[in-house]
Amino acid sequence: MNRLQRLYIREFGVLLLIVSSMLSAVFSVIFIVERIDELMPYRQTTETLLLLGALKIPEYLMYLLPMTSLLCTIFVISRASRRNEITAIKASGVNLRRFFMPFIIAGVLLVAIDFVIAEFIAPASLKKSNDILYSLKGEKNISYQEGNIWIRAKNGLLVRAKLFVPQEMELYGISVFYIHEGKLTKRIEAEKGVWSGQDWRLQEVREFDLDRNTVRYMPEKLLKGVGETEIIEREKNRLSEMSVTELIRHEKRLEDAGYMNTKLKVDIQSRLSYPLANLFMVMIGIFLSLKSRKGKGMVSAGAGILISLAYWVIYTLSLSLGYAGGLPPMVAAWIVPVIFLALGGGLYFRMPV
Repeated sequence: MNRLQRLYIREFGVLLLIVSSMLSAVFSVIFIVERIDELMPYRQTTETLLLLGALKIPEYLMYLLPMTSLLCTIFVISRASRRNEITAIKASGVNLRRFFMPFIIAGVLLVAIDFVIAEFIAPASLKKSNDILYSLKGEKNISYQEGNIWIRAKNGLLVRAKLFVPQEMELYGISVFYIHEGKLTKRIEAEKGVWSGQDWRLQEVREFDLDRNTVRYMPEKLLKGVGETEIIEREKNRLSEMSVTELIRHEKRLEDAGYMNTKLKVDIQSRLSYPLANLFMVMIGIFLSLKSRKGKGMVSAGAGILISLAYWVIYTLSLSLGYAGGLPPMVAAWIVPVIFLALGGGLYFRMPV
């Protein structure tokens, strides 16, 4: 890269870091303000609220990065155009496509960065944030470890389940431990548990009485003292805390249990396809900035925002069709990013050289 290219890329990188960080921080503050009434009854300090807000920043950054990359690209190139630098570059015989290739490389790097945030940073920060919220509310009865759900129920019961299917309200691979005065007195193993409206109806049950050294086999048994509301709420949050790799393993466990979760399949694919929007936005930003007249940076920004909004609407519609089964999961998640990326590449290579 020559000196002018390095100058533009450095300006783009600094501006992107500032704008994306500030917007993410603003949205995290809005999140805390919206939850403040919910958190007021519980003991919390200013440091706790600040920590909760900071832990939400990676999630917002993951979603805001494509939009900010578009706006920052338009700002940097439009500003150079107002200073007649683009005209001077054209007059010197430089190929504009080749000159702005560092921005394309930056777009590819942003795709990788967005994926890393979505795969590693955002899930970990969300889990930490949710753990703090559960701790404030005193909701410590459910935990997850190595793919198992652990539930501390009433009357000294400790329940472990290998899988929970919220759509069917079913638990699979259930173990129930009866603990009295710190001693394990009885254990129950069940293939499956179905929510009956008030209790869990265990099926294919084996009951081990450790005091009497006996084993009983029963086709059904009611499990009382374990509610469903907290399990459902925690399961919703847990999916957002998972990385793509963990979601794939979770989806495999659902398939092994005989349940096909189409929405989860679409969500896994969308996690992979979403970062492609960064490269498309950079391409569109370059094209709009160069096509607009000198001093019309605001017009380019407005056009860019309209195009990005159209992208989100069509992308959301495609995902909805995937959720409803109208499109295969992979097609629903990838068709819009791929088409728009091809469109962005076509516009980029149609730029005047």
